[in-house]
Amino acid sequence: MEEVLPTRRLQGNRALVLVVLMVFSLGLGLGCASAGPTPVAFPSAHPVVFDAEDGATAFQLAPNGESISLRNGKKAVLASVRESGGRLAIEDASGEVAWFIERRPGASLRLRVIEAKNGATAFVIKSDSDGDVKVENGEKKRMAVAKRRDYGFKLVDPGGKLIARIRSRSGKTSVRDAAGTTYLTTRDAIPAEAVALLVFERFPIEVAAGVGVATAFWPAPMEGAAETRSAE
Repeated sequence: MEEVLPTRRLQGNRALVLVVLMVFSLGLGLGCASAGPTPVAFPSAHPVVFDAEDGATAFQLAPNGESISLRNGKKAVLASVRESGGRLAIEDASGEVAWFIERRPGASLRLRVIEAKNGATAFVIKSDSDGDVKVENGEKKRMAVAKRRDYGFKLVDPGGKLIARIRSRSGKTSVRDAAGTTYLTTRDAIPAEAVALLVFERFPIEVAAGVGVATAFWPAPMEGAAETRSAE
């Protein structure tokens, strides 16, 4: 049975999955975090803790050896991300590879998320010249857009409806829902676009972990790199 995230909240018209808690809470608990060795594939990986409204850390993502594992509040592994053959392999809680992520060489962000079971493209994430980040499904239908703003990013659905605002200021990054309530905060260094991308409820838990790692910590290959790391 697929694990139900305890962070799914339904309050009036507010229905946000706090996936980003899982994706960017690096370490083994606030105040007692102990990250393992930094994976070679993710040289910039470091502990980042996101606090919920009540100040508690609900989820953690811990660098350990060759992978980064996503753990829940009880430190149970929900997903693990590692580099394999020039692309990211994402394992589910049972240790089975469920997804792959490929990245196109170059400065702009371009990721392709692939289902391991059939090789089908499930999601495409790409940035444009304005700095906006678009999420499409495997059929190239728009799912969300993170629009760059002076304060950070504004995440909207295909119809323009506000999902969240990500604000970065004075070393602090916060996430506010459509009602203006701040429900995530961190003082650790995190790309605002990575946070904006992941405050989005339609990614499976393993994909959320993988895309978060890819956006924040996986260096883009140089032009002319192997095709295995090239997103279509």
